[in-house]
Amino acid sequence: MTARFLALYETPADSAAFDRHYHQVHTPLARRLPGSVRRSPPSERPWL
Repeated sequence: MTARFLALYETPADSAAFDRHYHQVHTPLARRLPGSVRRSPPSERPWL
């Protein structure tokens, strides 16, 4: 069984704080789920 999850965010008021929180809180939580973290290539990450 395959499950997919897509998270969409509005533009944050403080993008640096958003990035910090996302990488310090959400990324470690997602890594606990086997096979759930996949990084897109830079060309697919226009926000970077």
